[in-house]
Amino acid sequence: MFETRIEGLEKLLTVVKPDVHRKAASRSINETLRWARKEWIKGIREKYTIKSTYLKERIFEIYYASPSNLTGKVIVRDKKQYTLGAAYPIYQTGVGVRTEFIKGKPFVIPHAFIWNGKAWRRKREGGKLVPRKPIEILKGPGTPVIARRREITDRILKETVNKVITKYDSLISYYSKL
Repeated sequence: MFETRIEGLEKLLTVVKPDVHRKAASRSINETLRWARKEWIKGIREKYTIKSTYLKERIFEIYYASPSNLTGKVIVRDKKQYTLGAAYPIYQTGVGVRTEFIKGKPFVIPHAFIWNGKAWRRKREGGKLVPRKPIEILKGPGTPVIARRREITDRILKETVNKVITKYDSLISYYSKL
């Protein structure tokens, strides 16, 4: 839990209308939410090779604040693993499919192949590959596990409070000049 105090708030309330304060607060919250999502994605991509557009479009969802409801949040939407090729880079080799989850640590999945833009492998029964069909799709690590890394979330939570306050202060000074 964070406690913050905005200096001179009483003075600002007399200068600017209350509805302008709500508008400035919602706008500062929304800008900070967008910043937090961007920083989260950047922090994840420092260690993992997951695609940034994939994270932005499918994983992180922002619930924006409005002047009537001054709450907003960034949530991790999915709880499942995604296929190789959709979220992680894949390359076909003579031995199998080469992929990389953690940056700088590529590995090859033997007997795998790329079909329809995704990585597949024949199913195993008793330690032996089943000939031809059925096949199974290969998946990477789950995104919620990646997104909830402690060092990323702690840093973002500490910085968001200060960001909201500074953005709010700059927006109120802008609106008071109008």
